[in-house]
This record gives sequence, structure tokens and C-alpha cells, in this order.
Amino acid sequence: MSRSWIKVALVSLGLAAAVPAFAFAGAKAGESTALAKGDKDHEKQFPMKADAFMEKVNGRIAKMEERVTKRLEERNVPDEKRKEVLAKFAATSEQIRAAARAAGEDGTVTADEAKGVRKIAKDLRGKHKGKKGEGKGKGAKKSKGSDAAASN
Repeated sequence: MSRSWIKVALVSLGLAAAVPAFAFAGAKAGESTALAKGDKDHEKQFPMKADAFMEKVNGRIAKMEERVTKRLEERNVPDEKRKEVLAKFAATSEQIRAAARAAGEDGTVTADEAKGVRKIAKDLRGKHKGKKGEGKGKGAKKSKGSDAAASN
């Protein structure tokens, strides 16, 4: 009697492992079943109307401006420096808006045009953030002698 119970348990465990394996068998090799970034298929959203694209660009810029002002307040940055940083941000965001307007001149924005605007935004943002490895953030790298120098 105990052997039949063990056989039933082993068969049920085997089936429990096999069912999820067959559930994902329909997906191609190397393809994940869930899409990145909130399960959106960005390719299906394009071509997009230029007005909708400008709304998205302006929304992202406004969100980033909120973050910048919040961080400036948290760090108690002096007013002069704050004005300087916000002026640089305004100039950069105007360049991004100009690129977005150029992408939507024909009334629609394709995925390639949107990628071009995103590349411009990343390049411009790179000018204003610190070099990777500086500071105390996630990207900060410690030099080999930093611990020895700190202890002296």
C-alpha cells in the first residue's frame, strides 16, 4: 500500500513540473512572455499622430522638471545655482521639443523618428549629469587606493 502512495505522489509531482514547461512552449526560444516596461508593445503604437507624440514629450519633460526641482530642494541648493541649473534644463528641453516638432512635421511620427528624438534627449542629458564613477550614487566606482587613502 505504501508503494502505490509513493507512485501517485511522484507522478503528481512530475505533472506539476511539466505543466508550466508546456505552458511556455508556444513562445519562441529567447523570447520572453512578458514585455518590458509595463507590458507595452511600443512598435504597435507607431506611427503616432504628431500631437499625441508632443503631448508625451511635454509630459516627460514636465515630470523630469519636477524631479530636478525636488532634488534641488532636498539638497538645499543656493538660489543662484538653482536658477543656473533650471536655465540649462529649459535650454535642453527646448532642443528636445524642437527635435520632436521636426519629427512630427508631416503629421505622424514613426518609430525610427521617435528613436531619433530619444537619442538626442539622451545625448543632451549626458552633458548635464556627472561622469559615471563620480559621487556617491549607484554608478560610483571606488578607486583601488580609496580605502587606503581614507584610513590615513
